[in-house]
Amino acid sequence: MLPFIFAAVFWSVAAVAHSADVQQLLRRLDAQDERLGRIERQYETLKVKAHKRINILKDAENEARHLLNVHVTDTMTGQWRGAEKFRCRPSHQEISHIAVCDGVIDCKNGLDELNETCGE
Repeated sequence: MLPFIFAAVFWSVAAVAHSADVQQLLRRLDAQDERLGRIERQYETLKVKAHKRINILKDAENEARHLLNVHVTDTMTGQWRGAEKFRCRPSHQEISHIAVCDGVIDCKNGLDELNETCGE
């Protein structure tokens, strides 16, 4: 009878130990599931922010394209087509006013970057 009692106690202890292991594993799984949930929420937040920034950049790109279309120099004549013009005197060359004093010589005679023009 003693071997039977010993076996029953052994299996009871093993079952309790197994149950404790299972409970520990379940707690770990719950903790990992919670962590994954936080990571997913962070990802979604970052994704929304990234899409907003991408849309801002797309809007800026569209605005830049518009400005290029409005402030464009005719490469055949060297004349600028737009409302606000800067004349590269004494020549008849005209450039966009936004190209004046920008650090890049656009007038063939360099007038758009001279100290007298830029006030430096």
